[in-house]
This record gives sequence, structure tokens and C-alpha cells, in this order.
Amino acid sequence: MDYRPVLFHNQLSTHCAKVRRTLRRLGVDVDERNILLSRRNRAELRRMAGDARVPCLLIGSTVVEGPDAIIKYLTLRFGGQDPSS
Repeated sequence: MDYRPVLFHNQLSTHCAKVRRTLRRLGVDVDERNILLSRRNRAELRRMAGDARVPCLLIGSTVVEGPDAIIKYLTLRFGGQDPSS
């Protein structure tokens, strides 16, 4: 099973941008999949998470949805700054 994080996002979303900044700050290597540019990415997100809401982070079989939940998860899993910052 591949445990490299996959971030489904929309480049126009400020919530997604917040998650991408956190990923960069923590130095997490992630596979970014833009749902606006690819029907395949949208379909994959629906299949894995049950809907197509972004941001959505997949790590293995773990699905984390919503910017605050993702940032908290990343901070706990990969260390770094306080998730409220």
C-alpha cells in the first residue's frame, strides 16, 4: 500500500491554499491532484472519499476532509508548529 499523501484540491480555494502552505512548512512530500483540471481526479476523489469536496487528504486508507482537520492531522503526524497558527 502506498502511504505517500495525496491532496485533492482546487487551485482557486483559499482553504486548499492553507493546507498546501502547511504541507510546505512541514516539508511533507505530497501528490497534488487538482479536481478542477481533471475529471479523473474528481472521479477518484468520489470513489475514495464518497464525495468531491476539497481539500481532502488521503494517506493509505485514511481520509481526512476539511482544512482544519487536515492541518491538525498533518501537524500531529509530521510535527511542526501549532495547528492553530
